Amino acid sequence: MADGTTAVERAGAALALVEVVKALGQDALAAELPAITAGCTSGPASSREGNLVALAHAAGAFGDEARARLPELLDAALSQLGAEADSVRDAATGAARALTAAAQRGSPPPPPKPPP
Repeated sequence: MADGTTAVERAGAALALVEVVKALGQDALAAELPAITAGCTSGPASSREGNLVALAHAAGAFGDEARARLPELLDAALSQLGAEADSVRDAATGAARALTAAAQRGSPPPPPKPPP
């Protein structure tokens, strides 16, 4: 994802990575997720952008597994909202939105309000 010369190439690589990990199952997710989250916060801007895009795709692809790791994943995304590069900030925003949407999909409905 770091070697892609364009944002489109990095996004394509990120999506491909998530799809391969999804096909391999939860063990592969547990093995790759630390590298993805570490890549969100270190390295050149293009690498961080690619890893943040992968994080956004993982949020949708892994549902329950992503919700179980929400604090760690959300921390990686939110830490990049102040990045110097616009592309990193945009990717961080997208990842944070995808993670919160995944968390909401798994949340139980709110309890009913008591009658007045």
